[in-house]
Amino acid sequence: MKIAVYHNLPSGGGLSHLSDVVRTLKKNGHTLHLYRPSCSEKEFCSFLDSVDEHYEIPRKLWQPVFPLLNPFLYKSYLKRIIREDEKIANDINNRSYDVIYIGQCQIWTEPPLLKFLNRNLRSILYCQEPKRSFYEQRFLDQIKAWPWWKKLWRLPTINWMKKSQEEHIKCATKVFCNSAFSKSNIERAYPGVVPEISYIGVDHHTFTPLENLKDKNYQLMSVGALDPSKNHQMAIMVAGEEPANHSFKVVIVTDRAYGKTADDLKSLAKSLEVDLEIKVRIPTEELAFELKKSFAVIYCPLMEPFGIVSIESQSCGTPVLGRNEGGIKETLLNGVGGFRFNEDVDKYVNQLEKWIENSDEYLNFCQQARNHIVESWTKESLLQKTVNKISQVTEKQ
Repeated sequence: MKIAVYHNLPSGGGLSHLSDVVRTLKKNGHTLHLYRPSCSEKEFCSFLDSVDEHYEIPRKLWQPVFPLLNPFLYKSYLKRIIREDEKIANDINNRSYDVIYIGQCQIWTEPPLLKFLNRNLRSILYCQEPKRSFYEQRFLDQIKAWPWWKKLWRLPTINWMKKSQEEHIKCATKVFCNSAFSKSNIERAYPGVVPEISYIGVDHHTFTPLENLKDKNYQLMSVGALDPSKNHQMAIMVAGEEPANHSFKVVIVTDRAYGKTADDLKSLAKSLEVDLEIKVRIPTEELAFELKKSFAVIYCPLMEPFGIVSIESQSCGTPVLGRNEGGIKETLLNGVGGFRFNEDVDKYVNQLEKWIENSDEYLNFCQQARNHIVESWTKESLLQKTVNKISQVTEKQ
């Protein structure tokens, strides 16, 4: 098949999965042309050598300048992105592709490109999640509490964006998503859209356990963007309790930072006398090494749509103590690769103490975690299922 690929993704799990899909399609003998705005992630875009043609479209991310005019200027910026996507779509329409595989957009979430594609061109959108700030209750509560003038100032643009994004996603021939949790959120956000779950797997050849699991360090890890929604402070608070009188180092691995989150985390660690190290944009191999030598991963993001960190950690033979919500409920089975808890630091501390005091039980969890991934979450098997689904979409034309 001759396949177009479009994305405007930042670094993270979404781009990693897209890279894997593209490489697998190439191995299966397909011709691939990539369309990518220049503001999308390039350094961690590891599949560029797998595409036959690569078109980079100049585009800058939004930079607010005049606070009072931001809602109006931002809408103008978004309309410019629509015009740019229309030009890209026209080029794609003229190149006789069999199918186009589309990742989400860090600006629009659901790319405007979708509504300009010819209807006879099969399009597949991989939707990780709807735009959270439009649909999650915690954000809706914040908007509800705005004073009347702020609602008058901001809501017209927000409502226009919501309506536009629903229009975009409904133009896709097929929508894939990464979990049952995401599927439910997409169906609620966009009535009439019925996504198909296409799970993400882990490279269990890269994310491997230590040869001797007894060589693990007293180290806790948390992984994800330095954004408050990733809840990295939980790992620091757990370490601050010194489970079983052990001082745990905390390592946070992040691909990008937001505002003053790093300073807040460092301040919290200092107040609790916790040794904290923040590692930014490290290679995959180094991430795997940090995971495998850690005693446990504390993984507590808010409403995480999938949570690839959970399966990467388990693949390394490192149990996960995670937040009992979102896609983590699908990747982390209680009593197999770790446990899921609510927002209660004591429960995390108590479980660590049990493992410290019973090393045989802990080592059994490490092995169970690895076995669970090899049996159910390998990248090879899940990627092939995704590629088969792409082929099925074209066959139904």
